Amino acid sequence: MYKKRLAKFQFKSRSKHLRQMRCSVRNVLQQYGYPGDAIDNIVLALCEACSNVIQHAYGEECSKEMVLEIFHDERRLMFRLRDFATPIDMNCIKSRKLDDLRPGGLGVHFIYQIMDEVAYASCSEGKGNILEMTKQIVPSREAG
Repeated sequence: MYKKRLAKFQFKSRSKHLRQMRCSVRNVLQQYGYPGDAIDNIVLALCEACSNVIQHAYGEECSKEMVLEIFHDERRLMFRLRDFATPIDMNCIKSRKLDDLRPGGLGVHFIYQIMDEVAYASCSEGKGNILEMTKQIVPSREAG
C-alpha cells in the first residue's frame, strides 16, 4: 500500500489544461527529489493518458472532469487517473502497430514503455474509469 499521497489535481477535459497538469506534476516530483529524466518520461506518459481520456473517453467534450492523484512509498510512485465517462471495454485499449507510420496512436505504447505497471478498472459507482500507473524510482537525494 502506498504510504503518502503527494498530490491531487482536478481539471477539465480540455487540452489547454494539460500544460498546467504537466507543470504541476513536474513541480511535485522535483520537490521530492526525483531525477529529471525520470520526471520527463513520467510527464509524457501522464500527458498521453490524459489526452486519451479527452479524445476517446470524453469525445473531446471539454466540460468533463478528470482527477489525477500521485502516491508514493519508499521505492515507487503510483499515478491514478480517474475520469467520469462511460466505462470502457478494457480489451479495446491497444496501441497501433509501430510499423504503421502515421501521426498519433502511440500514447498507449508510450505509457506501457515508460511505466512499470499499468492497470485499468471501472469505478465501483458504475460511472468512470481508473488508470493506475506505477513507476519504480528512487528520489535522487536517497540514491547517492
